Amino acid sequence: MINSNDYLIKLRGVIAMRKIIDGERQQTFNHFFASDLATKFIGFLSQNNEPQVKLEAAWLFSSLSYGSSVCHILVKLEIVKPLLQLLIENQLYIVDQALVCLGNISADHEDLRDIILNHSAL
Repeated sequence: MINSNDYLIKLRGVIAMRKIIDGERQQTFNHFFASDLATKFIGFLSQNNEPQVKLEAAWLFSSLSYGSSVCHILVKLEIVKPLLQLLIENQLYIVDQALVCLGNISADHEDLRDIILNHSAL
């Protein structure tokens, strides 16, 4: 579904994955990263013509990064720059999800906080 060129089919796939991530934890995380879905969803953060897909992807990462040990993996996959780029969006609900995710990543990890600040996040 998420590989579809049809916007609505892709959106349904992104929403479904976000709901799965919200509901389950470690097994889902393992599959999400092992199957390279994380990289695909990070790419969704930069799709300018699909704001709802962008929102759902940001929301997924907000949920995934909350109190989670996967924050280091997300930073290693270079999520910081796309999240920072979302901060200049016109849609405040997208900005909100990007801020939540950046806050989750930096809250408990001083080293990750420094990486975010080094990307001119301040």
